[in-house]
Amino acid sequence: MDLELTGKTALVTGSFRGTGMIIADTLLKEGVKTIVHGLKPNQAEEAVKELGAGVPFNADITTENGCGSLIDFAKDFPVNILVNNFGTAEPSSWDDEDSSAWFKAFEKNVLSAERITKGLLPIMKKNQWGRVINLGTTGSTRPKPQNPAVSYTHLRANETVLDLVCRL
Repeated sequence: MDLELTGKTALVTGSFRGTGMIIADTLLKEGVKTIVHGLKPNQAEEAVKELGAGVPFNADITTENGCGSLIDFAKDFPVNILVNNFGTAEPSSWDDEDSSAWFKAFEKNVLSAERITKGLLPIMKKNQWGRVINLGTTGSTRPKPQNPAVSYTHLRANETVLDLVCRL
Protein backbone atom coordinates (compact mmCIF):
# COMPACT_ATOMS: atom_id res chain seq x y z
CA MET A 1 0.00 0.00 0.00
CA ASP A 2 1.33 3.48 -0.82
CA LEU A 3 -0.47 6.28 0.97
CA GLU A 4 1.96 8.83 -0.53
CA LEU A 5 3.12 9.94 2.92
CA THR A 6 6.86 9.37 2.52
CA GLY A 7 8.77 12.28 4.02
CA LYS A 8 5.95 13.36 6.33
CA THR A 9 6.13 13.37 10.12
CA ALA A 10 3.40 12.05 12.40
CA LEU A 11 2.62 12.18 16.08
CA VAL A 12 0.41 9.38 17.35
CA THR A 13 -0.68 9.94 20.94
CA GLY A 14 -0.93 6.84 23.08
CA SER A 15 1.10 4.85 20.56
CA PHE A 16 2.97 2.85 23.19
CA ARG A 17 0.35 0.07 22.92
CA GLY A 18 -2.78 -1.22 21.20
CA THR A 19 -4.41 0.71 18.41
CA GLY A 20 -1.91 3.55 18.65
CA MET A 21 1.02 1.17 18.17
CA ILE A 22 -0.68 -0.40 15.15
CA ILE A 23 -1.20 3.06 13.64
CA ALA A 24 2.43 4.02 14.34
CA ASP A 25 3.63 0.78 12.76
CA THR A 26 1.55 1.40 9.63
CA LEU A 27 2.85 4.96 9.29
CA LEU A 28 6.45 3.83 9.78
CA LYS A 29 6.01 1.24 7.02
CA GLU A 30 4.70 4.04 4.77
CA GLY A 31 7.93 6.00 5.24
CA VAL A 32 6.55 8.46 7.79
CA LYS A 33 8.86 9.64 10.57
CA THR A 34 6.68 8.83 13.57
CA ILE A 35 6.78 10.16 17.11
CA VAL A 36 5.79 7.29 19.37
CA HIS A 37 4.13 8.65 22.50
CA GLY A 38 4.00 7.11 25.96
CA LEU A 39 2.41 8.51 29.11
CA LYS A 40 4.96 7.24 31.58
CA PRO A 41 8.77 6.96 31.53
CA ASN A 42 10.11 4.27 29.19
CA GLN A 43 6.76 3.41 27.58
CA ALA A 44 7.66 5.08 24.28
CA GLU A 45 11.18 3.66 24.28
CA GLU A 46 9.85 0.14 24.80
CA ALA A 47 7.34 0.61 21.98
CA VAL A 48 10.07 1.90 19.63
CA LYS A 49 12.14 -1.20 20.42
CA GLU A 50 9.16 -3.40 19.58
CA LEU A 51 8.38 -1.45 16.39
CA GLY A 52 12.03 -1.31 15.31
CA ALA A 53 11.74 2.41 14.49
CA GLY A 54 10.20 5.67 15.62
CA VAL A 55 11.08 8.65 17.76
CA PRO A 56 10.15 8.06 21.41
CA PHE A 57 8.71 10.71 23.69
CA ASN A 58 6.93 10.34 27.02
CA ALA A 59 4.60 12.95 28.49
CA ASP A 60 1.52 12.78 30.67
CA ILE A 61 -0.93 14.49 28.32
CA THR A 62 -3.73 14.31 30.88
CA THR A 63 -2.19 17.57 32.16
CA GLU A 64 -1.62 20.95 30.55
CA ASN A 65 2.12 20.76 31.28
CA GLY A 66 2.40 17.31 29.72
CA CYS A 67 0.62 18.52 26.57
CA GLY A 68 2.96 21.51 26.45
CA SER A 69 6.03 19.28 26.67
CA LEU A 70 4.80 17.08 23.83
CA ILE A 71 3.91 20.08 21.66
CA ASP A 72 7.34 21.66 22.23
CA PHE A 73 9.05 18.39 21.31
CA ALA A 74 6.89 17.82 18.21
CA LYS A 75 7.41 21.37 16.90
CA ASP A 76 11.05 20.53 16.18
CA PHE A 77 10.18 18.02 13.46
CA PRO A 78 7.58 19.58 12.34
CA VAL A 79 4.53 17.35 12.57
CA ASN A 80 2.31 17.08 9.45
CA ILE A 81 0.00 14.34 10.74
CA LEU A 82 -1.53 14.30 14.20
CA VAL A 83 -3.39 11.21 15.35
CA ASN A 84 -5.26 11.94 18.58
CA ASN A 85 -5.51 8.34 19.71
CA PHE A 86 -5.11 8.76 23.47
CA GLY A 87 -8.13 8.37 25.70
CA THR A 88 -9.02 6.50 28.83
CA ALA A 89 -12.10 5.04 30.42
CA GLU A 90 -12.70 4.53 34.10
CA PRO A 91 -15.38 1.97 34.95
CA SER A 92 -18.52 3.83 35.95
CA SER A 93 -22.26 4.18 35.53
CA TRP A 94 -24.89 6.89 35.70
CA ASP A 95 -25.64 5.79 39.25
CA ASP A 96 -22.14 6.14 40.67
CA GLU A 97 -20.59 8.99 38.67
CA ASP A 98 -20.37 12.42 40.19
CA SER A 99 -19.21 15.67 38.62
CA SER A 100 -15.55 14.98 39.41
CA ALA A 101 -15.62 11.90 37.13
CA TRP A 102 -16.95 14.05 34.29
CA PHE A 103 -14.29 16.73 34.82
CA LYS A 104 -11.57 14.08 34.91
CA ALA A 105 -12.85 12.44 31.70
CA PHE A 106 -13.11 15.85 30.01
CA GLU A 107 -9.52 16.71 30.91
CA LYS A 108 -8.21 13.39 29.59
CA ASN A 109 -10.34 12.89 26.50
CA VAL A 110 -11.18 16.39 25.29
CA LEU A 111 -8.60 18.84 26.57
CA SER A 112 -5.63 16.62 25.68
CA ALA A 113 -6.75 16.47 22.03
CA GLU A 114 -7.71 20.17 22.00
CA ARG A 115 -4.40 21.33 23.48
CA ILE A 116 -2.22 19.24 21.19
CA THR A 117 -4.24 20.07 18.08
CA LYS A 118 -4.24 23.77 18.91
CA GLY A 119 -0.50 23.65 19.56
CA LEU A 120 0.37 21.94 16.25
CA LEU A 121 -2.15 23.50 13.83
CA PRO A 122 -0.12 26.69 13.29
CA ILE A 123 2.80 24.60 12.00
CA MET A 124 0.56 22.65 9.65
CA LYS A 125 -0.96 25.89 8.42
CA LYS A 126 2.46 27.49 7.90
CA ASN A 127 3.62 24.44 5.92
CA GLN A 128 0.33 24.38 3.98
CA TRP A 129 -0.16 20.66 4.65
CA GLY A 130 -1.54 18.82 7.63
CA ARG A 131 -3.95 16.16 8.77
CA VAL A 132 -5.64 15.69 12.14
CA ILE A 133 -7.26 12.34 12.90
CA ASN A 134 -9.26 11.71 16.06
CA LEU A 135 -10.02 8.27 17.37
CA GLY A 136 -12.65 7.39 19.91
CA THR A 137 -14.57 4.43 21.16
CA THR A 138 -17.81 3.03 19.80
CA GLY A 139 -19.39 4.93 22.67
CA SER A 140 -18.58 8.14 20.79
CA THR A 141 -21.39 7.45 18.35
CA ARG A 142 -23.41 4.78 20.17
CA PRO A 143 -23.35 5.62 23.89
CA LYS A 144 -23.98 2.86 26.39
CA PRO A 145 -25.02 3.14 30.02
CA GLN A 146 -21.51 2.09 31.05
CA ASN A 147 -18.99 4.94 31.21
CA PRO A 148 -21.35 7.79 30.23
CA ALA A 149 -18.71 10.49 30.85
CA VAL A 150 -16.27 8.75 28.52
CA SER A 151 -18.83 8.39 25.72
CA TYR A 152 -19.77 12.04 26.03
CA THR A 153 -16.19 13.31 26.16
CA HIS A 154 -15.05 11.27 23.14
CA LEU A 155 -17.92 12.75 21.15
CA ARG A 156 -17.01 16.27 22.36
CA ALA A 157 -13.32 15.75 21.51
CA ASN A 158 -14.21 15.08 17.88
CA GLU A 159 -16.44 18.15 17.69
CA THR A 160 -13.89 20.38 19.45
CA VAL A 161 -11.02 19.44 17.16
CA LEU A 162 -13.23 19.68 14.07
CA ASP A 163 -14.16 23.21 15.10
CA LEU A 164 -10.48 24.13 15.54
CA VAL A 165 -9.51 22.72 12.14
CA CYS A 166 -12.44 24.41 10.38
CA ARG A 167 -11.24 27.79 11.62
CA LEU A 168 -8.08 27.53 9.51
